[in-house]
Amino acid sequence: MTDEHFLGGGELALAVAAANAWNAEKHVPVMSVWDVALPRPFVVGVCTLPLAARIRDEELGSLVQSWSDRACDMYAWFHDVFKV
Repeated sequence: MTDEHFLGGGELALAVAAANAWNAEKHVPVMSVWDVALPRPFVVGVCTLPLAARIRDEELGSLVQSWSDRACDMYAWFHDVFKV
């Protein structure tokens, strides 16, 4: 998931530090900085589901909503704390 915000040149190191801070305390979603070699890197939240989870269709919607809510919390924290 992404919030569609691309990082500026001076924001890359700060975004990596933010990802390290988030991931030290939280585990879902995992915050990562992608495409760092390209001119427009960005922050993403990655959620995974083990293939052996055997989740039913009716449970999947609830899980996806939970991931979405957590991603919104992650981006709010990122923008509030790091001002990026």
